Amino acid sequence: MKKIAVYLIFMLVLGLTGCDDSNNNNQDNNSGNNNDSFFPYGNPVDIDFGQIVAVNTFYVDPVNGSNDGDGSLENPWKDLQEVINTKVATLKYEELPWTESGELVSVNSEQPVKGGDEIVLRDGYYGALLISESFNERYITIRAMEDETPLFSEVEVHSAAKWVLRGLNIDGSKQEEPGSSTLLSIKYHNYFGPVSRILVDNCRLFSTPDISAWTAADWNQLSCNGIEIRGSHVQVQNNLLRNVNFGITVNGSNVTVKDNTIENFSGDGLRGLGQNLLFEGNLVKNCYDVNDNHDDGFQSWSVEGQTVSRIVLRGNTFINFEDPQQPLRGPLQGIGCFDGFYEDWLVENNLVIVDHWHGITFLGAKNVKVRNNTVITADLDTERTPWIMID
Repeated sequence: MKKIAVYLIFMLVLGLTGCDDSNNNNQDNNSGNNNDSFFPYGNPVDIDFGQIVAVNTFYVDPVNGSNDGDGSLENPWKDLQEVINTKVATLKYEELPWTESGELVSVNSEQPVKGGDEIVLRDGYYGALLISESFNERYITIRAMEDETPLFSEVEVHSAAKWVLRGLNIDGSKQEEPGSSTLLSIKYHNYFGPVSRILVDNCRLFSTPDISAWTAADWNQLSCNGIEIRGSHVQVQNNLLRNVNFGITVNGSNVTVKDNTIENFSGDGLRGLGQNLLFEGNLVKNCYDVNDNHDDGFQSWSVEGQTVSRIVLRGNTFINFEDPQQPLRGPLQGIGCFDGFYEDWLVENNLVIVDHWHGITFLGAKNVKVRNNTVITADLDTERTPWIMID
């Protein structure tokens, strides 16, 4: 009967918090109109990605394409990596290692794909993709063709600017050494240059499609990290990450993580370790306890003694487990901000359902507002009743 009661409470809380969208929207809008939001227009990235419209469209088909093609729908290219390396007119630093005062010079200036264009991907397997030393003057979009499924083993973007990735599928089990890398990396490179102004939208990432037979050893050996961001002005939205170790980790600045789902994870769902970050509308659920890591729905800490500042956590949902019979089920801390200090944070309208004392915890806080959150226990059989605490 207790498990039935937990389920009924769980559904009731979801109904109460999920059905009255007007209240949450009003709170969000009101927050965006005052200093509580910290960011102009409520988004630290400060880029309107909706204004990106393709000038020209080119096609890649790994099954039926040819490297001698012209990139048209009728005669598509075959190798996306070859297209990125040789057919995109872009910029890179003239002298390496890069410096902030270094000069950008043209690369492949006579090639057909230019800033403002899009590259559309047909069905098929593309392997690993690397976008490097490619600083576009206007956004270039790489996207899946409608109703088709381009598949990658991993994607890395470093030393690049103004790229959009949309509708990609990344399967870590396709890697030569499964579980050895992060599925999608957006990273600064100290030799080739920074990374900024990147959008990742509506992608699907998973270590493997099916974990039903995984043991704890499989989780430790085969699970990949989902998305890692070490850059600025990056937005990841509407993505699904399944069967991963750590979900989305942000070490950069001016980053938005919005409306993503992290389902089945064995590390932390979200990590915010930079400055000027927005985590909004994300769903993190189903934690697998397979090692000594203290798993958190969201975690932050002070890196190298620096105060973690100007972070908004709004409207996120953290669920320890959906199925009481889930294998390898363990305690999940909700929003765990240990080893501070934390300054100028807003934590509002989040739903935390966990089997742990730490529902929302800050250890070291300055100008931190925690309001309108719902924190409840995931299991009535446990003695661990979650709290909201600043200490």
